Parts: sequence; structure tokens; C-alpha cells
Amino acid sequence: MLSSIVAPVFASTNTKQASKVNLAGVWAFNYVTSGGVYPHTMIISSFNPCTGAFSGTGYYNVDPTYTWTVTGTESGNTLTLSFNILYTGTGAGYAVTAVGTIASCTSMSGTAIDSNSVSATWTATKANLVVNVSWIVLNDEDYRWGAGCWALDNGMQSVQVWQLSTDNYVAIKTYNEMFYTPKGAISPVVGTVETKAGTGTMNAQYIVSIAGPLATGVQLTGCLGVKNYGGSISDILLGTGAQGAPKGYSWLGQYFPSVTSFPSANVIFRSDYWQYTLLCDKTAVSSSLLETNAYQQPYYNPVILATPTAVGDITT
Repeated sequence: MLSSIVAPVFASTNTKQASKVNLAGVWAFNYVTSGGVYPHTMIISSFNPCTGAFSGTGYYNVDPTYTWTVTGTESGNTLTLSFNILYTGTGAGYAVTAVGTIASCTSMSGTAIDSNSVSATWTATKANLVVNVSWIVLNDEDYRWGAGCWALDNGMQSVQVWQLSTDNYVAIKTYNEMFYTPKGAISPVVGTVETKAGTGTMNAQYIVSIAGPLATGVQLTGCLGVKNYGGSISDILLGTGAQGAPKGYSWLGQYFPSVTSFPSANVIFRSDYWQYTLLCDKTAVSSSLLETNAYQQPYYNPVILATPTAVGDITT
């Protein structure tokens, strides 16, 4: 039923609170109708403390093929948000408008009505941020499925892990890096041989929902130092099908080691966003690449929830 795919749009009124609540983070969102309780996960990835504007994504926990986006505005003590959903099933365009109250920085609730004129109530509880780390990356070979290794990446990576309940986590992995593709490498989409070397920016993020225990004795905050992944130009030039050097560091293996011993733990859901932009010299051709996709468990043999898309290519 469509009520299982909520795409809420909230508003709240609470004049006692003096300042805006920072909504950024992961929320357990429950949508309640006469048909039952429909649990979702909402990730608010952007929040403007000046305007109260925010945006993010979400999915239905029971069936992550139902994904949605959320945009809205918190005004003082009043939270107003509207959003639509994007998913691969039927009922595209289903939407919900809701009003509610912010009880605290970790709790809010209210009422709603969907695009089928069905009324509902909702509650949202913010997850606990348990890991917030970053590290410097050197010589990470950039590999795109089906296109081999095409570039070396250097820069900064970070991970935030939010705990929703016992052995129930959502991790947000962020990349802010520079890529270098040598002359003779293949382009990541079409497979064109690069006529000269090129450098550009790579900004990316993926979200994973993890069922399994967080490791003990690991660093929970701050910088993890420099991680040299051991990639090389010679490996990049192996061409299509090149597997690249063994990864020098796996945050997933360090913080959730049971996930690598599949199937004792699961990565339930994963969505990706990758943006590459070539920084051109006077003779280079401007080019960029945007990749998006979504997967469902198992992590190492994923079921594709949304058709992976690649818009553009990196050609020098």
C-alpha cells in the first residue's frame, strides 16, 4: 500500500524555543495510519541555521526500494517541510503534507495527510552520532564497475556513523578529493583513451544502513591520520579490467568487521552520489561526470534498487 512509502512534509509550532534546532543527521521516522506503523529512515544532509532550510533523503525500512527526498524550512520554533519521493516501484508521485511540533533537539511529532487524502500521525527521533572521523587519502585508485581503473585520488575522506538502535546504524561516507588521470588511461564511462593527463575534483557521498555490532576499541572522533592506498600510475595504465592495488584502508572493516564476514551481518541499503569535474588548462576540453545508484543487501553481491546512471564522462 502507498501509505508504506511516506514522503512527509511537516510544520511545527512551538513559540517557547528561542533558536532553531539543527535538524542535520539521521532520524528514525515512523508514519502511522489506520493500517499500521510504517518505519522509515530519514537523512537530513543539509541544514541552514540562518534560514532554517533543510533537505535530505529517506527510505522505507521494510523495503528500501521506496526512497524519497525531503526539502523544507524550519521557522523559529516552527518546522515546515515539504518533500516528494523517488523510488522504483509503483505509485510514483505519492506525497504527504504534515504539521508538527519540535519537542527537543532529538524529538518531533505531528499529523499528516497524503496525496490520497489519508490522514496520519508521525514521530521522528534523532539517532545518536557515535563515530565522526576523517583521514587523509593518498594514491587511491578510482575504479568504476566495467571500466577499470582510470585515475588516482588524493584528498580527504570522512565517515559519520549514527546509531538508531542496538546493532542498527546508518553511516555517511564523504569524499573531498582531487583526481589525476594519466595520458593513456581509459575514460571512466565510454572507455576513450585519454590523449593527455588531466586533473580535477571529486566530491562524493554514499549512505549505508548497517545491521551489525560496532567494533570496540576504535577511534570514535578526530583524524585517523594518513592512509596510503598504494595505487600507482602503472596500474592505472593497465587499462580496461584493471583491478587496482589492494585497498590500503577499509573503514567498514575497522568499524564493522562482521560485515566483511557475510552473511553474519548485513549492509541493508546503500545509495551513492559521485561528482567529477575536470579542471582544464587552455587546451583541455571541459568535462564532468555524475554517477548515482542504489543497492540492497547483500553488500558484496548487491541487488540493484535503482538503475545506476552516469551522466557525462572525463575526457582530456
